[in-house]
Amino acid sequence: IPDEPPVVERIAVFIPTRFPPGIGFAIPSDTIKAVVKGIISGVEVRRPVIGITFLESQSTMQLSGVKGVLVLDVPRGSPAAKAGIKPTVKTIAGVELGDIVVGINGTPITGEADLLSNIEKFKPGDVIKVTVLRGVGESGGKATFKQMDMQVEVGAAGATNLPKF
Repeated sequence: IPDEPPVVERIAVFIPTRFPPGIGFAIPSDTIKAVVKGIISGVEVRRPVIGITFLESQSTMQLSGVKGVLVLDVPRGSPAAKAGIKPTVKTIAGVELGDIVVGINGTPITGEADLLSNIEKFKPGDVIKVTVLRGVGESGGKATFKQMDMQVEVGAAGATNLPKF
C-alpha cells in the first residue's frame, strides 16, 4: 500500500434498523491501510468501538439545534449500553431523541468524522469519558439538555479466524 496523504473513503451501506436507510459513514485511509496489513499478515484485526449507531451531524443539527452526533441505536450488551447511553426511540407521541455525543476525553465532537477519528485513538479495554447531551424537556419551544459524562469501556469489532495470505 503506497504511502500517500490520508484520504477519507466514503461508504454507503444498508443497515437494517428501525430508522430509514441511507446511512453513510467514512473510513480514514490510514485505518483501511492498518486493517488490510493486519488481514494480509494473518493478524486478528480488532477495531475500537463504543457500540452505537448514529445520525450524520448535519441532520443532528437540524433536529436538535446542537452540534454533535445523535445516537440512534444502542445494542444490548454494547459498551454504550453498559455505560447508560440512551438511543433515539419512537413513542406514541413521536420521536424521543437519544443522547447527543459532544465530546470524548475532553475533545469536542461536532460530527461523525470527529467521533470516528477520536475512537480510533483508543484500544479495546480502554475506559474513555464520553460527554453527551441528554434531552430533559422543552422551554420556550426549544429542547433543553443536560450535559453528562459517561464512562465507556471501549469494545472491539473485528474478524477472527481469517485465512493467512
